[in-house]
Amino acid sequence: MLNKLAAKFDSDSKKDYKTLHSIMLSSDEWELLKDLRPVLRPFAEATDLLGSNYCTFSMMNPILIQIKKRFAPPASYDVEQDYGN
Repeated sequence: MLNKLAAKFDSDSKKDYKTLHSIMLSSDEWELLKDLRPVLRPFAEATDLLGSNYCTFSMMNPILIQIKKRFAPPASYDVEQDYGN
């Protein structure tokens, strides 16, 4: 589509091409999005599970604990060592 607009000479097509070109994602941005999918998937699943109109703490707490566990650094990881303290 972008190539078709670029080949046209009327002002509307040129304007549309510039607009579309400015919002198009680069290949690096697409790769970043692919890399983020596994990170964001638990949040999407939690959102789906908690999407009801009335969500209780008994529903939220286990889900949030699982998300925290998934992204917590390993137990052997020393945060202070990383910062040179």
